[in-house]
Amino acid sequence: MLKKYIVLFLAALMLLHFTAPGVDAARLVRVPTAWVDEFETFLMWYAKEKKWDREAGLNIEINQYNSGAEILNAHSTGAWVYAGMGTIPTILGNMRHDVVAIAIGVDEAAANGVVVDVDSPIAKVRGWNKEYPTVLGSPDTVRGKTFVLTDISSAHYVLSSWLKVLGLQDSDISIRDMAQGLVVASLENHIGDGAALWAPQLYLALDKGGVLAADLKYCGKESYTYLVADAEYAKANPEITAKFLTVYFRAVDDYMSKSPETFLQDYRRFYLEWAGKDYDEELLRRDIKSHQVLPLAEQLEKVTQVKSAGLFDVQAFKELSLKIRKAAEDILHRDFDARGHRPLEKYLNAPDTSLLVGNRVLDKAQLGILAKGNALYLPENDRPSSRHLLYCMADFTRNRLLVSGEPFPVRTYRVKDGVPHPVSPREKVPEKKKTTRKSAGRKIS
Repeated sequence: MLKKYIVLFLAALMLLHFTAPGVDAARLVRVPTAWVDEFETFLMWYAKEKKWDREAGLNIEINQYNSGAEILNAHSTGAWVYAGMGTIPTILGNMRHDVVAIAIGVDEAAANGVVVDVDSPIAKVRGWNKEYPTVLGSPDTVRGKTFVLTDISSAHYVLSSWLKVLGLQDSDISIRDMAQGLVVASLENHIGDGAALWAPQLYLALDKGGVLAADLKYCGKESYTYLVADAEYAKANPEITAKFLTVYFRAVDDYMSKSPETFLQDYRRFYLEWAGKDYDEELLRRDIKSHQVLPLAEQLEKVTQVKSAGLFDVQAFKELSLKIRKAAEDILHRDFDARGHRPLEKYLNAPDTSLLVGNRVLDKAQLGILAKGNALYLPENDRPSSRHLLYCMADFTRNRLLVSGEPFPVRTYRVKDGVPHPVSPREKVPEKKKTTRKSAGRKIS
C-alpha cells in the first residue's frame, strides 16, 4: 500500500508541545495551504484558532477548494506548498504534479459511500456477493445505470470498489462528474440512479431519503486522507515542513485527549465560518464518528520517518519519491479504469472499452485507428446535431480524445464492413453538407 512508502518529516520538536513565547508577526513564515471542507481541515483550522502556528513561527493560510482535483490543478500556480487531500488525488499528485505525501491524516473508509434511492431496485438486493454481505446491489440492477460523483476523488474510488464487488467496472455504467454540493442536489431531483459522496455530504444524502449501498469498509478497502507537500519546497525547507506537521499533530493530540462531544460546537463553527455551511449537531456527530484519527504513536509505526530535520537526506528523499511514484502507478493501474485514471492509449487498446462518439459506439477497428495516432471519420454523425463530432483523434500528450467538425491534420480513416479505408480529401467534408463550424477540440467524458 502507498502508506508504506510515505515520508514523514519529523523534527525532535514534534514529540513535544510548543512552549515558546509568541513570535513577532513580521517574523512569521507565510505558509499557504490548500484544503477541502473535511475533518482533517477542521484539525488544522482548530490549531490556527489556538494560534499554535504562530507559536511555531508560521502563518498558516488555510485556503478553501472544492475537491482534491481542484487543489492539484492549482499546484502549478504556486498557490500552496502544503495541502490535505484524499487517497486518489494523492496518488495522482505523486504521479503527475511533483506532490509528495508527508503524513497520514485520518482513516475515512467509513466516510465515503455510494447512495441510492430507497425505492431503487439496487436497494432491494443485499449480499449478492457472499463475501460482502452488507453490500447492496447486483450486476442486473446496476449495469447501465447512471451515477453522479466528483471525479479524481475518493468518491470515485468507492464507486469503482463497489462495482468490483458486483463483478462490474466503470464501463458498465454511466458516470456524470459534478461538484459534491451538486451531487446531493441531483439525488434530491432524481438525476441519475445513485451517487458517490464523501462526508458530510454523504450524510446529507442519506438524510434526504438515500440508502447506503456500500462504503469503503463494506468493500474491504482502506482510505486515508493525506497531508501532502510540494516536493521541491519540502526538500528545500525540511524545518518548515516539520513545524507544519507539528502544528497539525498538536491538534490531533488535543482531539485524542478529549471526548469528541467537546468539539461539536467548534466543528459546527468551522463549517459555518470557514466553509459557509450550517450542519446540525447530529449530522456532525455522525461525521466525527466516521473519521478515525490516527494518533502520533500510530503515525510513527505506519510511515518512514527522519528523527531530526537536520538529518534530512536529499538523495534518500529522491529515491523514496521514485518508490512512491512507482507504488502510486501500480495502484492506479490496478484499481481504476479509463475515466481519467489510466492512459488513453491503454484505454483504447483495452478489450472492454466502450466509447460513444455522437451516434456511434466505436468498434475495435475504429478504436485501433485512434490507438495508432490516426484520425477517425464518422459519417454517421453527419447531421445538424452532431456534425461537430464528424472527426475524432487521440491526443496522447494531454491524455484526451478530441472531436471536431473539420478534418485533423493527420492521416484519416473510416471503417467500412470492419475494414479501415483512407479518407480522400473530397470525402472528408461533402460539399453539400460542409459546415463552417471550427474545430471544437472538446474532451469526450
